[in-house]
Amino acid sequence: MRYRAKPVEKDAWLWTGDARRDDLGDLPESEWASGAYSTDPFGYLVIDTAEGPARAIPGLHYAVLGTHGERYPVRRDVWEENYEAVAEQ
Repeated sequence: MRYRAKPVEKDAWLWTGDARRDDLGDLPESEWASGAYSTDPFGYLVIDTAEGPARAIPGLHYAVLGTHGERYPVRRDVWEENYEAVAEQ
């Protein structure tokens, strides 16, 4: 039997590596303020996931907010292979 993934929309932001409040890459202030994100001394975005802290490398990872509120990093090439941007409503 074969299966196809259902179309699912998720919020995601490319981490650019600049943790100054005036430039968080694409990460919106509301997500930053949620406390689920921080940075480490190397410029990585540290994401509080269900499995523990995970790091997003600047320019290489998207920070993803899943359909059930979970947060996790996904490599940019993998994300862009599987998702395309949709118009905001």
